[in-house]
Amino acid sequence: METQGRSFSILGDSISTYHGYSNDASRHPATGSNAVAYGPSKMRVTETWWYRLISCDGMRLCVNNSYSGSCVGHGREGGADTYRVRWQYLSDETHGISPDCIFVFMGANDYKNGDMPVGEAGSGEDTFAGCYARMLRRICAAYPQADVFCMSVLPNRFTERTRRDEAGGLLARYNAAIAGACGLCGASFIDLADTGINYENCPDYYLDGLHPNVRGMEKIYLAVSAHIREYESKR
Repeated sequence: METQGRSFSILGDSISTYHGYSNDASRHPATGSNAVAYGPSKMRVTETWWYRLISCDGMRLCVNNSYSGSCVGHGREGGADTYRVRWQYLSDETHGISPDCIFVFMGANDYKNGDMPVGEAGSGEDTFAGCYARMLRRICAAYPQADVFCMSVLPNRFTERTRRDEAGGLLARYNAAIAGACGLCGASFIDLADTGINYENCPDYYLDGLHPNVRGMEKIYLAVSAHIREYESKR
């Protein structure tokens, strides 16, 4: 997959938001009310993981449908619409452009909140795994021309639940669910363990225990870009 000139869309949570981009209704009207966590007070947009795909890899943004606080499954922060509804808003409706690539970077809020069981590949929609798989099947069916990449959940110490997961067993179950969904749907799994960010050092790469700082964003970008290059070499 040659990245130069390729368009991409993002289905994400707060980590991929940025004011004026993830709530840009001029590309898709449904994203105009998206809640945003990042803006100029946090970092420059050019320092986000996804904008580096534009500035460094020559890709073009189609739609950034990222919503701060959103979950994949039924969540206290209103995220149930991700696997039911939000997955649909990944095309630039104004200019009639569909993405060549889709990056799904979701699950951090499901992990930190624990509002539903994790489950495993083949589970029902009362589990994170079941909701993720259904969402991904819908994306792959709706955008058959797109290369779909699903990114793993990074460790964090944002809540008591995640602070107790020092050994990473719970996080591993969420990421196994994502990888399992990729296997079922033919998407490509990006393991962000390749960033080198782990439970011990994550405070060095986060603004607040959950949201990556500039160093963290660079680590994410490098892992994603390297995965894309490897993906391309195997095609």
